[in-house]
Amino acid sequence: MNKNLTKIILAIIVVAAGVGLFYWQVRAARADVVETWGMADAKEININSKVSGRVVSLLVDEGDVVKQGQVIARIDSDYQEPQQRQAQASLAAQNAQLQQVIIALQSAEGTLDANLNAAEAKLNQATTAVNLAAKEEVRYRELLKADAVSASLYDSYKSRLDDALAAQAAAQAGVDSAKAALLQNEQNQAQIAAARQQAQALQSQLDSANLNLHETEIHAPFDGIITNKYVEEGSTALTTVLTSKSRRPK
Repeated sequence: MNKNLTKIILAIIVVAAGVGLFYWQVRAARADVVETWGMADAKEININSKVSGRVVSLLVDEGDVVKQGQVIARIDSDYQEPQQRQAQASLAAQNAQLQQVIIALQSAEGTLDANLNAAEAKLNQATTAVNLAAKEEVRYRELLKADAVSASLYDSYKSRLDDALAAQAAAQAGVDSAKAALLQNEQNQAQIAAARQQAQALQSQLDSANLNLHETEIHAPFDGIITNKYVEEGSTALTTVLTSKSRRPK
């Protein structure tokens, strides 16, 4: 092998080694970038109790791996449970009262409608009687003027008209009274609106009590590792630190 060929072979080997070293360095640099990015993506959160109370059960320790939704601690519910029961009882009582008001008003409305219909029918009858008595009074008045009937006979028909007019006035008063009672009952519908508003307020109280009772169980918000805990069973506060264990490369 001559000297020129030897030099060429050595040059090729050096270039190949240089290229290989270059690509190895690039790949190593990329691996470092991915690893660094994955660590930066890890999230950490303090988990605090949202209700006050004594920690009766602490189910995790530092270094424990937890799943999202897993119960990690329980707070004493001796305060929240009575509040929930009281809110439930108050709401049930208010709903019962609301139903009573609705039934009473609906029942009264039906009775008042019937009373109004009866009063109007009576007024119609009285008006018919007045019209008939008025015609008879006019007829006998003309006969009296012609001396065709006696005064006493005319007076009897005049009395019938007076009685019919009095009955008509009484019937009209009955209609007016029935309408006033029905109107008053309609105005009492405001009682239902007020009772419903009270029931809604009590429902909100119950929802709040249910939420507070639910918050006595502390759940992990995502998969992760318990990195620190600052509480023990019997304490009156809860703070733990949860770090995500997942790494997501680009």
